[in-house]
Amino acid sequence: MMAAVKTSLSSHFQRARVTGSVTALLGGLLFWPTTPVVRATRATVAVDLWAKGQPAFGVYAPRPYTIETAEKLAGNPLYDFIFLNLESAYDAAAVKAIAQGLRGAPAAGRKTLLVRIPSIDRAGAADTRSRVQEVLTLGGDGVVIPHVRNVAEAKEAVGF
Repeated sequence: MMAAVKTSLSSHFQRARVTGSVTALLGGLLFWPTTPVVRATRATVAVDLWAKGQPAFGVYAPRPYTIETAEKLAGNPLYDFIFLNLESAYDAAAVKAIAQGLRGAPAAGRKTLLVRIPSIDRAGAADTRSRVQEVLTLGGDGVVIPHVRNVAEAKEAVGF
């Protein structure tokens, strides 16, 4: 279950204080699971760094979205997270392939996989809710919901 947003979203969603599993990011929401429902462990490099208040460094996942591509990314010690941008064309197979490649390759610490999906406005609440669950089930560590326009959409997203 997602943690509740603790007030103080600015008028432009540029700052937010949040607890547990939701972070407001310049008009978007980032979710990561806090319970072992999807996977027994969620220990990842970026999440561990963020929990300590330290920066994490990542890269956009390059095409093609394959296991081999992800294995190369997993082996790079400079990256703490991989950002898979599926906002314009959601593809569950891409999430699965990148997640498998990141988990299967030997690496120093498990890379965090963040997946941006289409906005609530574009996809609708029902599709967005199912995509959040699907991304987490397929191995994503976090979901970025872009273009959150107001407090009502933020509350709706937190309910996913």
